[in-house]
Amino acid sequence: MSASKRSKEESPLEDNVYIVEKILNKRTLKNGKTEYLIKWNGFENDDSSWEPEENLSCQAMILEFEKAKKDEKRSKKKENEEPKKKEESPIETKTLRGIVGLTKAPGELHFLCKFSDDSAQLIPAKEVNARYPAQVIRFYETRVKFTDNINIL
Repeated sequence: MSASKRSKEESPLEDNVYIVEKILNKRTLKNGKTEYLIKWNGFENDDSSWEPEENLSCQAMILEFEKAKKDEKRSKKKENEEPKKKEESPIETKTLRGIVGLTKAPGELHFLCKFSDDSAQLIPAKEVNARYPAQVIRFYETRVKFTDNINIL
């Protein structure tokens, strides 16, 4: 607690000994020294003060504060780093029974795929081509019609 705020009338103990109730915050000064914002036992929050680390004799509280800060930082970092879970594609969770049709929906080709659970869904052709190339070839082969009269220029 700063000298200006201390008085014998406020002091809960003799010889101006103050008890740390809680460490509220931490800051590092330009000169590299660390200070902690201390909530003093028996005093209001308004009486909290920044104290240099070397003036404090509460190493256990400092270590506890530092650990809590580190854990808080990790959890925030983890929240920020966790990729947003994209919706699982039906072909990631179901077994493809067959390709039923092909359509040009919203500007790109989509296959109508039927799955083992008897559900069907339009899926972008790029995705189906990458995961099930054999079924795509089979789909096209069953629909190709050959003619004998081919005129080649």
